[in-house]
Amino acid sequence: MFYNYLSRPTLTKESFLYIRSSSTSDDEFIEVNIEEILEEQLQGIVEKYNHISNILIEMDKKHKEKHKEKLVVDIFPSSISYSFQKVAQAIYSPGGSNIIFGAQMLESIDKTYRAFEKELLDRNELQGNEGTQYDLDQYFHAINTLRTYFNGQSEDMTERDARVYHYFIEKEHAQFVKLAEEYDEAYKN
Repeated sequence: MFYNYLSRPTLTKESFLYIRSSSTSDDEFIEVNIEEILEEQLQGIVEKYNHISNILIEMDKKHKEKHKEKLVVDIFPSSISYSFQKVAQAIYSPGGSNIIFGAQMLESIDKTYRAFEKELLDRNELQGNEGTQYDLDQYFHAINTLRTYFNGQSEDMTERDARVYHYFIEKEHAQFVKLAEEYDEAYKN
């Protein structure tokens, strides 16, 4: 068993001495250099962080390699602008089969955006990205609100309200396409 005694007069910011004694051996004076200990610990931390960083970089490369051939922007069909036009037509001219066809086009838009959300989830791009998830939730809310309008389930909603929701989903679409292009660019490089 050892007993350790701190030598108070030797205490400084950089070092100190302590005495180690035992009944079976002579007293031993041990100098402790705090700066050396801190530097050793910091070096160990840097090595571990570098190791973790290398693992994460490698995982990121594999993840991007896995998804780089499948472009996110391809989820949005070129005909989606036609769908937006038909939804608008159903709002502005609700007669005849326009409402039914507009509702079908709205479902097509919803399906496209569900596929977009799924792709982002599959790529882990929504995890920790509250902004994009919030924007998607807002987008789905607008689609659902228009859906209730077309189904006649919303007594309080007017044509003017429907126009606002349609304007929102059509204009926000460009932002989502831009986001998809940014993901594709990031995965390509």
